[in-house]
Amino acid sequence: MIESFAEKVERRLSDKGMTNYSLAKKLEISPSYLSEILNDKKLAIEQRVKIAEYLEFKLEIADVRKPLNVKGKEVAR
Repeated sequence: MIESFAEKVERRLSDKGMTNYSLAKKLEISPSYLSEILNDKKLAIEQRVKIAEYLEFKLEIADVRKPLNVKGKEVAR
């Protein structure tokens, strides 16, 4: 199963003993903006790159594509 961007972030934060709040502060963004990124409300490609670099995971193409809802299912554009 392919992990979503948010799942990768959650896993790496857990591995590092960090919270979303501490990540947001480290990246100098608001916790609410980070939440919007992780909930796919903001694409924010540059921020996703910074997050992946900071948490040391490989960014995939699917991580920078906004999902498209089709009858309740997420499909990458």
